[in-house]
Amino acid sequence: MTDSPGVRTTRNGRTVVTGNRWDLVPAGPLRPVSVVIPYYEAPEDLRRLLASLRVQTAPVHDIVVVDDGSRHHPARDVVNRVVEEPTGRSPVTVLTQPDRGIRPAAARNLGCRGATGEVVVFLDGDVVAHPDLIARIAALPSVLPDAVVVGHRRHADLGGMDGARACAVAADERLAGAEDLGEPGWLSDGYAATNDLLDLDVRSWRYVISAALAVERRTFLDLGGFDEDIVGYGGEDWEFAHRALHRGAVLVHAPDAVVVHNGPDLAGRGELAAKDQETLRLLPLISDRTFRPPGIRGRTSRVLVRVHDEGWTDAMTARCVAATLATWPDCHVQLTCRRPAVEGLDDRIGTAPASTATAPAVGPHVEVVVDVHAPVDVSGLAEDLLAAVDPGGLDALHVEGAGDRWLTVAAARTLLRLDRATDDPDERRELWRDLATVDVVEAAAVGLQPLTAGGTLEHHLDGGAPAPSRRTATTRGR
Repeated sequence: MTDSPGVRTTRNGRTVVTGNRWDLVPAGPLRPVSVVIPYYEAPEDLRRLLASLRVQTAPVHDIVVVDDGSRHHPARDVVNRVVEEPTGRSPVTVLTQPDRGIRPAAARNLGCRGATGEVVVFLDGDVVAHPDLIARIAALPSVLPDAVVVGHRRHADLGGMDGARACAVAADERLAGAEDLGEPGWLSDGYAATNDLLDLDVRSWRYVISAALAVERRTFLDLGGFDEDIVGYGGEDWEFAHRALHRGAVLVHAPDAVVVHNGPDLAGRGELAAKDQETLRLLPLISDRTFRPPGIRGRTSRVLVRVHDEGWTDAMTARCVAATLATWPDCHVQLTCRRPAVEGLDDRIGTAPASTATAPAVGPHVEVVVDVHAPVDVSGLAEDLLAAVDPGGLDALHVEGAGDRWLTVAAARTLLRLDRATDDPDERRELWRDLATVDVVEAAAVGLQPLTAGGTLEHHLDGGAPAPSRRTATTRGR
């Protein structure tokens, strides 16, 4: 591996960074770029976008337009008309999928599978690209495979414009020649607060939108692409961004990679009910504690707890697991040992796969991996212990007691990034040593207690307390 502060290149040539430090990676040559565009019956928007892709300052390897079941204005007709115009363009392929509702996630995945470039740039069909867009948005994924780069979306009224005029508007910093509709304040504020996502926080995935998004094709496929079960307007980009972040992606905002959206955003159009429907689609999927209400378990777990219970009794394991589920309801527990009696207590309990001692097999939206190395009671833990490994925080925190390691809290994003970087265990340990930030605390300082011995399981589960006193019902006089 090459030795540069915060950056390592593995033996197979993959560049890896510490944390989210994309700013440490030197520039390199642009790899072949494919552009993928979902489309549905908006021919004028598509003509404008294709016109802007023909005047890019960097080469576009190929363009894939995916028609989401259009009947009245099929994408193939639009592309055929453009192809008849002067040459100097990239090859355009049109793919189609049946009309089964609004399915941009499935359309983008289909387009990626049909693309042949090494970096994929996803563009919404109703944007026009700045002439430097491809050069700027594809630069980092060309040298840092983990990078997921979101461009900068502006808004203007492009209605009625031909391709040439729309390209001129997109190329002008002031959007001269069109009505500037402003930018969503929540996006601008988010990019400013996170230094263009360099300084991640727990909510940073919300600033990754699909209007202009670039990622290495192989990494996109490794991350699982967009969730094709999401049907409806909006949300598939947030689901992908949250999942990508916690599977080790490096999030980046490229402020100079500009697209101009035709018309205002959803909030600007006053479609608040549609936004609420998007949120309801995502609540079962996205495990972020600042997004999903604590009373909803959803279909995904935020925390994976691996209980290394070799040599424990069933009673010890049951007590540890009961405290774990009470402390972190949004978790899934994996036991090292096969314990049918304990596993049958709750559908959140299973057996850890034997092959994942180093890199765990996690659910799609797991944020934190907790390894329990000793029989302990986690019910007294400080509430913010897991927050220590939030995005922008530590990679791991070890909790030690009586000279031994009792508990480890690790960021899933770090574990999975290093697992993707190399399949060599020794090299993976080197990467962890060189790139991960790790702290150690004493068990007493965070409220972690060992399980006490003796007594029956029933005695320990009810705390050994006497039965609660029975209140006598009273009646009031009439």
